Amino acid sequence: MMSQQVYVYVAAPYSGDVTLNVSRACVAADRVWARGGVPFVPHLSHLWDLVSRRPYEEWLEWCLAWVERCDLLVRLEGKSPGATREVERAAELGIPCLLVPWDMPDRKPWEAVASAIAIGKARQNKALAALVVKRSKP
Repeated sequence: MMSQQVYVYVAAPYSGDVTLNVSRACVAADRVWARGGVPFVPHLSHLWDLVSRRPYEEWLEWCLAWVERCDLLVRLEGKSPGATREVERAAELGIPCLLVPWDMPDRKPWEAVASAIAIGKARQNKALAALVVKRSKP
């Protein structure tokens, strides 16, 4: 049986020092992945935007569509109207959101992320088991 995946949206500042902010989001994604989650990093659209420019609101709509498909949102500290809107959308949908300082690689916030990923996998496995039981009944 394939293990269930927990998809984690990385919400963080983008504007300002774009190179630094994209780098921080990628470091956060590495930490999510190391803890068993499957990260989505909207900041990587930076390269896409260099090839195909789009207005800010179009990119944000694209980001919000991905938020809707994630199981967990990790919000890195820092002022960001876009990340704030991503958190608001996740909250509307009941998607758990965790605030994590970007510069704390192995402390409690990341332990909370690991726990949330484990809980998400357990819930998915339980739901899958219930589905298998329903299918096997005559």
